[in-house]
Amino acid sequence: MLFLAVGGWLFIVSFWFVVYSGNSTRRTFTELSGAKNPEILTFREERKKPKVSEVRRVVYVRIPKTGSSTITLLVWRFAWIRNLTVLAVKPQFEGTRERLNREMFFLPPHGQKYDVMAEHVLYDKLSYAEYFAEDAIYFTLLREPFSMLYSTLYYVPQFKKTITAENKVETYLKNPAKYDNIGIMANRSYTKNPQASYLGLKRWDFDSMMKIDEFISSVDRDFPLVMILERLDESLVFLRRILKWPMKDIIYSINNVNRHKPQLRFNPRQKYIYRNWSFADHKLYDYFLAKLEKAIQNGGAEFQDELDVYRKCKGDVTTYCRFRTITDETLWIPQSRYNEAFSVTRKDCSLIFVEPLVLISSIRKRQNSFPYLSPSL
Repeated sequence: MLFLAVGGWLFIVSFWFVVYSGNSTRRTFTELSGAKNPEILTFREERKKPKVSEVRRVVYVRIPKTGSSTITLLVWRFAWIRNLTVLAVKPQFEGTRERLNREMFFLPPHGQKYDVMAEHVLYDKLSYAEYFAEDAIYFTLLREPFSMLYSTLYYVPQFKKTITAENKVETYLKNPAKYDNIGIMANRSYTKNPQASYLGLKRWDFDSMMKIDEFISSVDRDFPLVMILERLDESLVFLRRILKWPMKDIIYSINNVNRHKPQLRFNPRQKYIYRNWSFADHKLYDYFLAKLEKAIQNGGAEFQDELDVYRKCKGDVTTYCRFRTITDETLWIPQSRYNEAFSVTRKDCSLIFVEPLVLISSIRKRQNSFPYLSPSL
């Protein structure tokens, strides 16, 4: 009997060894990345994974013409995958770029808040607090002001119609006040301190150095991170650290790029004229650019290593989505010090490269089923 019992246990152990060996033979590393399939992590490896709680209450204050569509898609994609409640303005209010008010969207139930927002709505701390929890993380994105002016003049229809010269920037700088109130934003300017205006600086304070300094200090207090378009990858690494998001969720594609602008050269005097005209925006940008660059410097070799890993992941995913999705093969991104291993499929690619307006339309339709939102959303 003892012999039979021992033999039985040997048979069971051998059987499971064969099964496990067969499975591990079939699940090999892929030629695309050499990554270990996360589905076959052992129980011990699973236990070693750090338990990190990602931030799901996020408010992105979206400033037009700063590369905002790219970041908006990241935020909406994060919300879509996790079925979070998004404050999405009604279609007729898209792009109105005014203050948050109840006519723009449907209210959540009494006592509840929205999880996520990424809309063109002016920042006002008190009005935002009414719809988002106290622990929501706020962030925004700034762009070098002269570059933003260049983009605005060749994108906004009113400027395209009013300034007919090929070099619209040169024409504008000859008389900036003439074009200050062009368009639907007569209560504030498209071209004089537009970024500072979005973040709460009043127009009558544009020329007050004291008010500008107070305003920048308030932005610094309210926003754990102010990103910089010209340092977008670096900014996203810091954003991921703050929000504790998986690396997969900050992989982006560039959206809403105007590829029809003429390639122009500008001299230092033109930039000096605009700096004086839009001084608050320049001071705001300079402050947060310096703050970001100091954080990068303080991060040292470890930050650069994390940045390199992120860029490698982003490059591999972009290549796969553009050239390898014709097959059913899945891309596996390997684990590193900064990310767990993750997979990328054709479905993931469709979300990375989708147009933001298409995604927000899908979010609205899904939220139709939420009992506390109007069916007309």
